Amino acid sequence: MERKGERNMKLERYNSNGRFHEAVIHNGVLYLSGQISDKGETVSEQALSCLEILEGKLEKYGSDKKHIISASVYLPDMGTFDEFNGVWDNWFEEGTQPVRTCVGAALSDTKFKVEITLIAAVKEA
Repeated sequence: MERKGERNMKLERYNSNGRFHEAVIHNGVLYLSGQISDKGETVSEQALSCLEILEGKLEKYGSDKKHIISASVYLPDMGTFDEFNGVWDNWFEEGTQPVRTCVGAALSDTKFKVEITLIAAVKEA
């Protein structure tokens, strides 16, 4: 049932694993699920791997890192905050950084040092 004044609420959902989707696009905004990586032993190594994977997903769904609107970063050890920031700061071109939240959180396995979720604008064709 459509409510009076309600806009088109079309959601495009991609790559479900049965529990969640890898990506959802709504009104030109791309929402990517959390990304982890077990490549490397350090926060720096895993963060760079996560960001490289996310960059591929951004491109796959019609965006890029210059169009990231918001990022959420989850670190199980907030003592690695500065180490993470070193990777983060080098990954973006000056002036293209999104808004960001970074919180301490337990991840699904202790081998994971960081998880990152992104929201980005889809580039116009």
